[in-house]
Amino acid sequence: MARLLRGDIVWANLDPTQGHEQSGKRPVLIISHDVFNQKSGTAQPSWVKISQIRALSILRLSAPISHLSELEVDEIISGFNEIVS
Repeated sequence: MARLLRGDIVWANLDPTQGHEQSGKRPVLIISHDVFNQKSGTAQPSWVKISQIRALSILRLSAPISHLSELEVDEIISGFNEIVS
């Protein structure tokens, strides 16, 4: 898989899931910083549905879809911070 960058939107296979988690093949947004993505083997993606944030193994991720600007990612992080603060 190509290097994951903050702001990338990629397809993810979220199965198997439990409870009310999102399931199936879904687009996810990488919000973790590039240095973390390169070294960890996981990424912290989220739909723009910020209530469903979770860490995922890179093995769940596949084809890239798009990439958001730094400003767009910052707006999403700001919205996430509002629900956890």
